[in-house]
Amino acid sequence: MIIWSGLGILIIPIVIACVFLSATLTGQLSSTPDYFELHGWPMGAGIVTSAAACWFLGRRLQASGSKTLVDPQTGNPVVLRRRHSLFFIPMHWWAVILLPIGITVSTISKTPEEVKQAKAERAAKKEERAAARELRRALKEKSAQPTQ
Repeated sequence: MIIWSGLGILIIPIVIACVFLSATLTGQLSSTPDYFELHGWPMGAGIVTSAAACWFLGRRLQASGSKTLVDPQTGNPVVLRRRHSLFFIPMHWWAVILLPIGITVSTISKTPEEVKQAKAERAAKKEERAAARELRRALKEKSAQPTQ
């Protein structure tokens, strides 16, 4: 379950868009087809970029849309602001969470053998799922035939 208030839900698409943009640019600019998978810095750069976007957008949203009212009993001003948070964490503070994640991810690199192994494992799982679907389809057809 995702818990958010205001525009805090935008944090998720911001991170996804920044990482996707980083992957796309890396794929276009590199000569190695698996460069994004081999190196961690493009994903880390996307996460750090999303941290900056969350910080500036969160601060801007926090500053805008506030109302100042005067308490009639005390005469003190009361400022009402709309919160923009995800999992009860304000949008601009997500930058503090995303920044070390991006820096950590930037330091991770894989060897070409690890990338090949991961691709082979994904292909094997895909074949297993296809075989399971085919088996379910055959069992369904067999059970649908009338018995004599």
